[in-house]
Amino acid sequence: MKIGILTFHDADNYGAVLQAYALKESIQRINNNWNVQVVDYKMSYIIKNYKLIKINTKNPTILIKSLILTLLTLKTNITKKIKFNRFRNDYMNLSDSVYHKPEDIKEFDSFIIGSDQVWNFDITKGDSIFFLDFCNEKTKKISYAASIGNDKLSLKEINHIKKNINNIDNISVREHSAVNILNKITDKHVHRVLDPTLLADITIWNNVIKQNAKTRNEKYILVYMVSTNEEVLKTAELVSKKKGLKVLLIHDSFKNNKYGFQHLKGIGPVEFVQLIKNAEYIVTNSFHGTTFSIIFNKNFITIPHKVTGSRMNNLLELLNLEKRLINKREDANEIIKFNIDYTLPNMLLKQEKEKSLKFLVESLNKE
Repeated sequence: MKIGILTFHDADNYGAVLQAYALKESIQRINNNWNVQVVDYKMSYIIKNYKLIKINTKNPTILIKSLILTLLTLKTNITKKIKFNRFRNDYMNLSDSVYHKPEDIKEFDSFIIGSDQVWNFDITKGDSIFFLDFCNEKTKKISYAASIGNDKLSLKEINHIKKNINNIDNISVREHSAVNILNKITDKHVHRVLDPTLLADITIWNNVIKQNAKTRNEKYILVYMVSTNEEVLKTAELVSKKKGLKVLLIHDSFKNNKYGFQHLKGIGPVEFVQLIKNAEYIVTNSFHGTTFSIIFNKNFITIPHKVTGSRMNNLLELLNLEKRLINKREDANEIIKFNIDYTLPNMLLKQEKEKSLKFLVESLNKE
């Protein structure tokens, strides 16, 4: 069987590429005779966000500022893009063909949509490829850990999903909130499953890390932000003082480093995983910063993103780790006194893995 995964694989975003790789590996391990590929479908709305040169021509002042910013960050962005492209080529098993139109994608027996926020209207602008409307009736159509991205939807968004959701034969999503939304607009059973990064066996992450010869001998706290958040930075500063450790920071657009953290630039996906595995402590507002902290049983603090934070809340409640969620620095004072006992979270994670794998196995083997 030839299986195609449709997701945001072209995004130079750690979560996007790592979840795509994890899903591909997890499916391949179910049946090694299957040919599992990430469909190299080019989405302009994804690619434009990661262009090396971004010049805003709306007015002369903005034009000059965007030109200066592009020049200042170009070297770092080129380095990062090279690393992301290398990861895609080395690990993802991209489809033999590159596609620009859904109707040209014909040679697969099954399609899996997800993970990532493939049903987030703000990102896709309603691209119906993520509801597999181009497939014929014989093709298996599955969503795995698809995310809507928001807890509240507009009437336009609800109608769009309602119109298309029944194209999918077997539906699974990542958040409780998405289950609740979809249950109101489809009669089909909606499963909640793990993000692929948590589904995948830890050996795949250790094998990826082995390919990177660079290691750090120092102990450190790692901060990863998907958007600038002052409380994340203040919390990292507090943890640093309590633990007596330096702070390494991953954040592409970070400018004012008033805290004196070591700003890491041009970090690729492999380095990202390695930095989390080797950290003494992680402070993050990222969902995948949180998932990889859990994968490697790290002490961490998560400050939920204000818009897409529900998936972090859902995950940590599921694994009995909700005490690691805070909203402001002061909340961290008690948390950092105790290391995480992963006995129960690991047991719960194992149970959730079994449920999620069962969904995949049954969906893919279904006649």
